[in-house]
Amino acid sequence: MSLFNSILTSFIIVATFWGLALFQGKIAHAIQPQKIIQEVQKEVKEPSIVNLTKAVKPESIDITGIRQQVELADIQLLWQKFNNSTKLHKHLKYQPKKVYVLYQKISKDYQQAEVTIGYDINEMTQFNKHYSIDISHNSVLLPENKYDKTQLSDAWEKINHQKIKEYVLEVHALNQQGETTTTQVFVSYQ
Repeated sequence: MSLFNSILTSFIIVATFWGLALFQGKIAHAIQPQKIIQEVQKEVKEPSIVNLTKAVKPESIDITGIRQQVELADIQLLWQKFNNSTKLHKHLKYQPKKVYVLYQKISKDYQQAEVTIGYDINEMTQFNKHYSIDISHNSVLLPENKYDKTQLSDAWEKINHQKIKEYVLEVHALNQQGETTTTQVFVSYQ
């Protein structure tokens, strides 16, 4: 092979090599933006799913327990009757979390009321009679906190005496030993 043929062959090989290398780069650049555009379109097309959960407050509570017309000054006697009611307590599914005290048919002089002390029926395996309480329109007299007897009785003074009362509800949260940890007091007007 002559020098001229060798140089020409080398030139053709180098030119072909560089031509292919440069051509591949243009193909790679041409494909790359299209791939990015497709990925962006996929992201836009796929809707993002956001789970929003809203706490649902129950509209009513159904309680079962001991119900009696009592002098409010003698409410401790009804509490003793409730605490000694083995018939009621043996039907609990587990240690109750709350005890409800429902005051209805309250006399105008606040001396008497029909009082129910009991548990939510969802905590019971069986029950004879239950009482439904509409809690959708009640007002808070005392927010959830630890109160003594004086503070609880002072809450009754916050009741609007001009309105007709449907009920007053005390909710006592209990610990594992059955002791009251916090109390809330609500009132509902007609």
